[in-house]
Amino acid sequence: MKFRFFDENPISDLDPNQKLRGFETFDTASDSRKNLVKVLRGRSVDADQLVDILANCRNGTRCLSAACPVCVRRFRMVWCSRIARCVMNNADRWCAASIVPAELALPRGELDRFEVTRAKERLRKQLERSPIKRAAIIGGFDYALQTFDGRAPKWRPHMYLLIEASQGRIEVALKRHYPNDPDTRKAVIIKPLTWGIQSSMKTATYTFKAEFYKRAPGTDVRGNSDPEQMSLSPAERTELALLLHKQGFLGRTIRRGRHADFRELTTR
Repeated sequence: MKFRFFDENPISDLDPNQKLRGFETFDTASDSRKNLVKVLRGRSVDADQLVDILANCRNGTRCLSAACPVCVRRFRMVWCSRIARCVMNNADRWCAASIVPAELALPRGELDRFEVTRAKERLRKQLERSPIKRAAIIGGFDYALQTFDGRAPKWRPHMYLLIEASQGRIEVALKRHYPNDPDTRKAVIIKPLTWGIQSSMKTATYTFKAEFYKRAPGTDVRGNSDPEQMSLSPAERTELALLLHKQGFLGRTIRRGRHADFRELTTR
């Protein structure tokens, strides 16, 4: 079933625009779109085509580009309110899983080679042979540019999923497929959800992020990994915006299984 987010309204009491502290405002998203247009203009034929789309995004005639901060905000309002409704009353049945597949890494300048359909199909096959093959799963892909001392940076496409299953079953299903490596200290991180409206909405926003960063290795005062976040360069923002536009909203999402509170879930 299609998720026609612009034809629907957020669930009023779970609308992150109204209820979640720190959620992006319309003015912030509008300013981000204007800035992105300036960054994209003149960089390539594809970038200029995207400029034309974004520059003509108006109330009543939205561009519906997944690279448009205004349209992304609207999508997140509907998407995240629906997810929050799924998880908030039964948070003890859900876990969040962050997955950073080493094989999806790509050099800077080559992000257009990322094939999201192939990555989702690989995940589907892994799940079909796992203890959580019937679990409801909602999430999506996120992107970060990982930097290193003395080495070229690389893009790290990764997944953030909410899974209606126990932590143990999820670990059995996923960890054997995504081993750690020197550049990925924890390829799979699984945490049970905590109950609460703010917590549910905040967790839901992680499944479809609106901001993307460059990350450098770092540690906190206790010696734990704590990467430093930095802004992407204009060239990097262009590269990512073109990919997001090509993928579209639903191309970036992962929806699997069935749940009464999210009828657009499908087995994929």
